[in-house]
Amino acid sequence: MNARELSDGWDVCLVHDPQPAALFKLVPEKAAGWIWRCHIDLSTPNPQTIAQLLPTSPTTRSPSSTCLTTCPPHARQGQRRPPRNRSPHAQEHALLPEDASFVCGQFGIDIDRPLMCQVSRFDPWKDPLGVIDAYRTVKAALPEMQLALVGSMASDDPEGWDFFNATIAHADGDPDVHILNNFNNVGAIEVNAFQSHSDVLIQKSTREGFA
Repeated sequence: MNARELSDGWDVCLVHDPQPAALFKLVPEKAAGWIWRCHIDLSTPNPQTIAQLLPTSPTTRSPSSTCLTTCPPHARQGQRRPPRNRSPHAQEHALLPEDASFVCGQFGIDIDRPLMCQVSRFDPWKDPLGVIDAYRTVKAALPEMQLALVGSMASDDPEGWDFFNATIAHADGDPDVHILNNFNNVGAIEVNAFQSHSDVLIQKSTREGFA
């Protein structure tokens, strides 16, 4: 369906993640060049999975295609063609401290008090409930501490929304716990600001790697 609805005549078609990668195999003529932006670690992939994925993706079928990975170690071992490139995220570009403070202040953060922050999806494997528990341990000794839990939500993911609401419930109305997502107008620049302004950054995944 996506291949059918994709218009043609593009200079470049940028495909994100594995799910839509087969667009290239179905309609290669609709773009002069194809880029697959791989957001996951392919250094040691499941052999059966990678054997099925690569022939359909914009990585091996055309001289005009390439693959972008988050960092060189995440590229598939032994892949000679096409070149592998690192694509920095928008949240990686440096922000001036005053710009980061301004953005955080727009979301109710007291910029003069310390801030802990985790940027992750709201799901059990990222353990935002455990992050709140860790924050409470810190706050007992440092009452001025604040916490920001920042993540993105998909409108078609009911389980994600259930866990997001569970996270809000676990915060129990604490005004110093700020739970924000893309539906609060949080995008890459805002993530950058929260990460830049925070005193402590947390990644409390219980499973999964993160880029």
